Amino acid sequence: MRGIAIIVGLIVALMAIGLGIVELIALPFGGISLGGGILAGLVLVVAVIGVLALFGRRRQKKARAAARAG
Repeated sequence: MRGIAIIVGLIVALMAIGLGIVELIALPFGGISLGGGILAGLVLVVAVIGVLALFGRRRQKKARAAARAG
């Protein structure tokens, strides 16, 4: 039960951070509605996690190759 609460809390925190970033970027342009901000925040969070996963896999592959080489 505690693990589920941690995962839900992490998702809520990531969404809040994404919404905050999107709201700060959109603020000089007149702002953004809450629904649009949540959607844009979700897209931002998914994109950031995707980029981190891509670079992480590249680094992991490189480290494994270096470990095999000696």
